[in-house]
Amino acid sequence: MKRNRSMTSFVLICLLVLLVSALAGTRSSSDEEAIQGLISQCAQALQSQDWEMLDKVCSEDWLHISHMGDRWDMAAVKSFFEDHITDHTIQFSDVDTHISDDASMAWATFNEETEYNFDGNPVKQSAVFTATFEKQAKAWKMKLLHRTVVAQPDKE
Repeated sequence: MKRNRSMTSFVLICLLVLLVSALAGTRSSSDEEAIQGLISQCAQALQSQDWEMLDKVCSEDWLHISHMGDRWDMAAVKSFFEDHITDHTIQFSDVDTHISDDASMAWATFNEETEYNFDGNPVKQSAVFTATFEKQAKAWKMKLLHRTVVAQPDKE
């Protein structure tokens, strides 16, 4: 009888540990909201050249892959924007977020409409982005941002 009670206690403890472990790493709607918030904050930071905000939402090893295939770290992006970009507006839509089962990583795709001046010349572009995110110390950080410019139809 004593052995059955010990075995039952052991099984219950194991089940409790499994349940707590599973709940600790599960994805939730708040994760999706956090990811979408990071995308919005990243856009706001780039638009206003608020590098402190960009540093908060991105990981230390963040990488941007431009529409031309260039790989830019944070310093290169900041320098490019400061040297060439003014009057920047960004609007994004169609955010599609996916979070891993263990809620340790996520990725999202979204569309962007942007207008800016590049060395004083107006530019208007449509782009599709893919971004990856990693949960670091219980907070989401953007790890990678890849931009693909969508071809504009010819004007008639």
